[in-house]
Amino acid sequence: SGVEEKGKAEAALKKAIAIDPQRVKPHMAAAAFFDANGQQEMAENHYKKALEIQPDNIGVLDTVARRLFRQQNLPEAKQYVEKALAIKPDYAPTRILNGEILLAENKYDEAAEVFDKLVKEDPQSALAHYFKAVAHIGKSETGSAKTALLRAVELDPKLIRAKLLLASIYLQEQAYDLAEKESREVLEMSPGIFQAHLIFGNACMYQQKKEAAKNAFETLIKLEPENPVGYYRLGILNQALKQTNLARANFEKALELNPMLMDVFAALIKTEVLSGNADAALERC
Repeated sequence: SGVEEKGKAEAALKKAIAIDPQRVKPHMAAAAFFDANGQQEMAENHYKKALEIQPDNIGVLDTVARRLFRQQNLPEAKQYVEKALAIKPDYAPTRILNGEILLAENKYDEAAEVFDKLVKEDPQSALAHYFKAVAHIGKSETGSAKTALLRAVELDPKLIRAKLLLASIYLQEQAYDLAEKESREVLEMSPGIFQAHLIFGNACMYQQKKEAAKNAFETLIKLEPENPVGYYRLGILNQALKQTNLARANFEKALELNPMLMDVFAALIKTEVLSGNADAALERC
């Protein structure tokens, strides 16, 4: 069973540490094991022990920094990044993480400098191109971002986040066929991504591919039934198809989940007006 396997793995890690408590690798393996199993305090203890043994180990510093970044503890993550880069300034993984922290702090100009430099130094890094695109989007430089994303997906056709961001840009540009293509390819790789279904559904709807759009929006509801977005988009499709009762029901469900969504409220009023029910529209106001 899963419990037995975890028990065996934990016992093996304890044995490895007992044989040589001053080796970094078993502590890092134990930290990763406990992290994966939600035992944060145990994980932290092993990371600390690894750093006590080798305080200048670039791999340990980078791993700890990434863990803190995932926990949204940016100040401490930055401290470990600075330590790592002081030891090895050209270490690409930590330089990328440094750029990610700048993005999280909305420091897009500084992040763009980091990733522009990384791309020049390693033009074959799909990840560097992707983050360069994110930084340039933050600077409202969509053209540069799209160029970087196209290069990223050329280098790594399975880099889902790059394809998803590219699909969203295509959708904004009303290049609906390209948005459909990119989002479909994402869904072929990972069928459970909410944002991919949303982009795919919108792209199909704007191309009058009504059944495909309907299926996509219904999938949104199945994936996240408490998220009003699926009901709203399905309601918009119903409205376009003059399915007044279905549109009304979906807009009402979206507002039930979040009464503050003004776009949904406006769409509901529009539905009442288009159906000739002016009194109902006034009552909702």
